[in-house]
Amino acid sequence: MRRPSSAANIAQGGACLAVALRTKSERTKSLVGSACGALCCYVFNLAASSTGVTGIFGILLCIAQPVQYAIMFAVAFGVAFGVAFGVAFGITSTIYKDEDKAKAAKKSDAPKDNGPKAMVAPQVDASAADAATLVSPMTGTALPLSQVSDPVFASESMGKGAAVEPTDGAIYAPCDGEVTLAANTGHALGMMSDAGCEVLLHIGIDTVELKGAPFTAHVSAGDHVKAGQLLMEADLDQIKAAGKAATTMVIVTNSDDFKSIEGTSGKVVAGASLVKLSK
Repeated sequence: MRRPSSAANIAQGGACLAVALRTKSERTKSLVGSACGALCCYVFNLAASSTGVTGIFGILLCIAQPVQYAIMFAVAFGVAFGVAFGVAFGITSTIYKDEDKAKAAKKSDAPKDNGPKAMVAPQVDASAADAATLVSPMTGTALPLSQVSDPVFASESMGKGAAVEPTDGAIYAPCDGEVTLAANTGHALGMMSDAGCEVLLHIGIDTVELKGAPFTAHVSAGDHVKAGQLLMEADLDQIKAAGKAATTMVIVTNSDDFKSIEGTSGKVVAGASLVKLSK
């Protein structure tokens, strides 16, 4: 009488051990080990002298083939353990990664609690009301993205738009819409305009390395804002003292959705027309 039932028992043991180490339930993985153990029974022509116990003590019924019985045990247990452990590892690794991502996202959404600051809102260009215009988030000098010192932005690989060399650290909303990103390092803000324009404000070049020190946030992800509303403040002197450029990029990250995107250049004040969009 062949002993596949012993293979099944020992395979379940291997799967259970792996599950105990890695996850809550991997019952079906023991079937793989059982099948491999049963194959060993066939190859070795392993048979019992009578019916009775299975598992480890089943060797008492296979006195004539103790080595083969032990090999069958090792194969069934090892395969079941390996499969269950490997699958569970993959599952738990994914879960842990997802949890880490969720925690990171939650952390990045939290604004700095530096309290509100009284500030006169800029006069928003009337043309911004036509939803085909992004107004300047800062006062300074507007320039094409191609003139930005960072090659990633200059190549427009992230999208088209314009840049501002700021003379004032107040950063205002370039459009009506929802804040979709508020980086905990303060150097970047993302928005989805009410007109469907995805906007990225990248404040300074390599300012992520400053770990939020020069920035004071006034909004967080999920807030709905109006064009000209204060989003953040940047300490321009601190940015420059750290050897970083304060150049602020206004990028339309879904540029392919528009027929043309034209940025202005020259002196600009916060709230004035900066980027014209056409579908």
